[in-house]
Amino acid sequence: MWLATEQSEPPSHAVPQQGWPAGSRVNLAGDLAQVLESALAAWEVNGSVVLARDGQRSGGEPRPERLASEQVTLDLAQGH
Repeated sequence: MWLATEQSEPPSHAVPQQGWPAGSRVNLAGDLAQVLESALAAWEVNGSVVLARDGQRSGGEPRPERLASEQVTLDLAQGH
């Protein structure tokens, strides 16, 4: 396990590589492990994440107008 106190940058194997474009704005989805891996992958490409309070797990779907207003470029809830 890597600790922030050990070095300034995490080892490259600690960050999942998704091949996303630089600056991706990602709507996260999935279980806790998937969300954490996706957040790390987004931050690795200097991107950002969007968290929905009423996401798929609570029976809701992200509203397209909300995703547009958040300027989402990658919607993991829809698989693309």
